[in-house]
Amino acid sequence: MSKKLWIPILSVLVLIAGFYTFIKLYPPLETGTIASSLDQTLYLVGVGNRGLSTIQLVNVTVNADEAVPTETKVQTCDALTGFTLTDDYRTEELNGCGVRDLKDVVIKKGTSPAKTLAKHDEGTVTKEDLIYGVIVKDDLPIHSVNIEYRYFGIPLRKVVELD
Repeated sequence: MSKKLWIPILSVLVLIAGFYTFIKLYPPLETGTIASSLDQTLYLVGVGNRGLSTIQLVNVTVNADEAVPTETKVQTCDALTGFTLTDDYRTEELNGCGVRDLKDVVIKKGTSPAKTLAKHDEGTVTKEDLIYGVIVKDDLPIHSVNIEYRYFGIPLRKVVELD
């Protein structure tokens, strides 16, 4: 191959490696609200996306041994309504929040919990501002939630310590 062909190929590889490194150093999934039941067998972890593209949730496990929880859902609400911590998703308490299976939810960009909180403080939050909460339920108390997701096809993981 000629030198003229190697330079563009090498440039593209350096850009890809740089992008991958940047994503690993500054992951887009951000956590916010954390709520639990009294016995700590039910948790809601508020999550959002501070990245440039959508996030696809892949899997959630709990505790250090990466146990599969008995139930995993995602609650989607507008920021004015807020989350409802319940294990009965058919209840009227949900105030219009949607509850779906993990793999059916794509977290939109621009849903950073920190930015939403700042909008609350400024009084500029609207019903258009979405918030997402990962709900995990298990038979034993939960100490950590491990969220696996994909961003630009890159597998990433966020561990949320709850103790």
